[in-house]
Amino acid sequence: MSQPDSSLYLDFAATSPIYPEVIDYMQDILQNHYANPSSKHEPGFVSEQIIKESRYSLSKILKIKSTDLFFTSSATESNNWAIESAWKTIKRKGGTLVASIDSHPSIKEKMLSMQEYGANIIFAPVDANGIIDLHFITEKLPLDTKFFSILHVNNETGVVQPLDKIIPIIKSKFPTMLIHLDTVQSFAKLSLSQIVNMADFISISSHKIGGPKGVGALIVKNSSNLSPLIYGGGQENLKRGGTENIYAIAGFARAASIMHDNLDKNYKQIQLQQQLFETILLSSLTEIQINGTDINRSPYISSISLKHIRGEVLLHALSEHNIFISTGSACSSKKDIFSPVLKAMGISKDFLAGSVRISYFPTLKEDQIKKAAEIFIKTVKKLRSNIRG
Repeated sequence: MSQPDSSLYLDFAATSPIYPEVIDYMQDILQNHYANPSSKHEPGFVSEQIIKESRYSLSKILKIKSTDLFFTSSATESNNWAIESAWKTIKRKGGTLVASIDSHPSIKEKMLSMQEYGANIIFAPVDANGIIDLHFITEKLPLDTKFFSILHVNNETGVVQPLDKIIPIIKSKFPTMLIHLDTVQSFAKLSLSQIVNMADFISISSHKIGGPKGVGALIVKNSSNLSPLIYGGGQENLKRGGTENIYAIAGFARAASIMHDNLDKNYKQIQLQQQLFETILLSSLTEIQINGTDINRSPYISSISLKHIRGEVLLHALSEHNIFISTGSACSSKKDIFSPVLKAMGISKDFLAGSVRISYFPTLKEDQIKKAAEIFIKTVKKLRSNIRG
């Protein structure tokens, strides 16, 4: 999983390479356990057992019942499934569904699509630190609000929502509110043990933690709140039809175990990576700001804004040096707009245009971080000098 010396990949929040141990495990299953898990013969039972063991492994990490975890094709599907299920559970037209304004596009777009079914959609604002506005929750939400989706760790800034404060406030005013948490950027990176029981739905993903793409999961506290999104042969306890992606499911569970077993060690290592990169930049560049530093952030992500530069220009310039970063969420990178997350945080326009995201992973080394920071600085200075003539 190490990177070539000539290439420095710093876009792990978009996706991560697969751990070698996970590749080996998946390859064994691909070659030797290809039977359909629904087949009623011995090879089929073996495939079914692999899925059961994977479900149990993930459930143990989350400290939930294995029957509360449903495999999906992605966190995008999990998010869509949670919203649609919540709406069907509400069973009343005119109900209000809420999501934080910094939500992932798979939440925002699905929420907006629910308007055609009669849902009233509200996006809760965030303050200058990216934290959901608690005054808005207590004073401005309609009394018929029945569902709230919260992004636990923002995928652009790394800001961590204080769920231990937010959810009790929501529940005190709306005790029957269904809560959904998008924990794609926090699962197996931060401890979720204190928040799992606070939510009715939780979305997790594989490819952010050294696992394969094409697999995620939805955790559901009460399965009666879950309506089938895909109908078929009765897989996933009759909730999601379709032959299971056994290889990806197994790889997901194995990657999650690797990350979770090293959670504290990784956290400390990633903290040092983030601090090192940001410190080098701040000591050498002017007109630069690190977003979200006044609040609890995940060390896995740095949101950096610069004046007199455009984020996409910097991205392409760094690519020429084989350093790969992003300007924000990979799922909204094709839209030529300023980051809605940073706009919601009130970042000024002169900084907004020059915003990029750096994201880290345990496989990075200190010398790679230093090298990337040095080239980042040189590239910014060169681009700025070209602009100023």
